Amino acid sequence: PNVGNPRLHGLEILAAEDIEINQFILADLLQAEGAQVVMVENGRQAVEAVRQRGSDAFDIVLMDIQMREMDGHEATRRILEFAPELPILGHTAHVLDEEREKSLAAGMLDHVGKPIDGEELVAKVLRHARRRPTKAPPITPTAKAAHSTSQTRLDASLARAARLVAAILKQESGTPEKLRTAAAAGNMDEMTFLAHATYNTALAAKEHSLQALAKRAENAARDSLPEAMNHILELAQAIELWVAQLSRLGVDLSGIAGAEK
Repeated sequence: PNVGNPRLHGLEILAAEDIEINQFILADLLQAEGAQVVMVENGRQAVEAVRQRGSDAFDIVLMDIQMREMDGHEATRRILEFAPELPILGHTAHVLDEEREKSLAAGMLDHVGKPIDGEELVAKVLRHARRRPTKAPPITPTAKAAHSTSQTRLDASLARAARLVAAILKQESGTPEKLRTAAAAGNMDEMTFLAHATYNTALAAKEHSLQALAKRAENAARDSLPEAMNHILELAQAIELWVAQLSRLGVDLSGIAGAEK
């Protein structure tokens, strides 16, 4: 993030995202660039946010594609019915040409892939937002503040890492039990959704082995394959191990942050 010179200062952004870790990353990136962010969890809430606040309340909408209750394509179509000038960008892990074409057909102007790349996100927001950012007021640090800049940045990095770990733990701690319950009930739709959510979390956290396991389980459950149960149970076990590792890391980060103070 361009902390000294925020590039999105003054912009009002509506973001629809149902995975908590992605909410954290998206809001963190946008706010660090000076934007005001309203976060909602699904397409229905995005439609209601624009309807209630008015079509002029937001400069741009970032719309996840795969969400429960109402997906991004449907939400985009509904928003554009009463706010046709509001620019909407899609974001999803699926960057195939087919997905881009569906997004454009729904009325989205562009597409941002996952995991979110900060530079790509800022560039496309600047390209499509209907207002230009305002200039942020200059920061004139005191000598004391300048002397402690490195420490401040270290503290901020530690705090962000701790928040990131906490967000992942909140998202995934209950997932193994939910996966096993869904598997016992033979609920393929629930298994598909849970595996997809874990795939997104692992993608954001760059946990490649877990990402691969989750995608395999998601595909098997979506297609109701005989091996889906085994993949789901394997995924549940892998998540438990990851959560245990992250719990220890969270304690260590808290300890370091406390010692720095």
